[in-house]
Amino acid sequence: MNYEFKGTPGPWMVKTEEAELEGREFSRFDISDTHEDDRTPICSGYGNLSDLFASKEQSSANAHLIAAAPDLLQLAITYLADLQNIEPESDARNNRISQ
Repeated sequence: MNYEFKGTPGPWMVKTEEAELEGREFSRFDISDTHEDDRTPICSGYGNLSDLFASKEQSSANAHLIAAAPDLLQLAITYLADLQNIEPESDARNNRISQ
């Protein structure tokens, strides 16, 4: 089976902007690819804007996890390809176990 990532190629980066709204501090996280000449936005998120959103720390961790998606996917694809190349256990080992 051929596994291929069809999304925006990595690496992706996180840009953080601190701001204040009605006396409450919050963070905005923008995730985009790292191509300097033409950045592709991936997603945005907010932290600590209201009780509906995660804390700034949680939002930052989430943003970095999302930004790692291309690398994590490539690792999974490589792992699956390696698993497909593993040969079945040898007959000698199977015979030894069954005795």
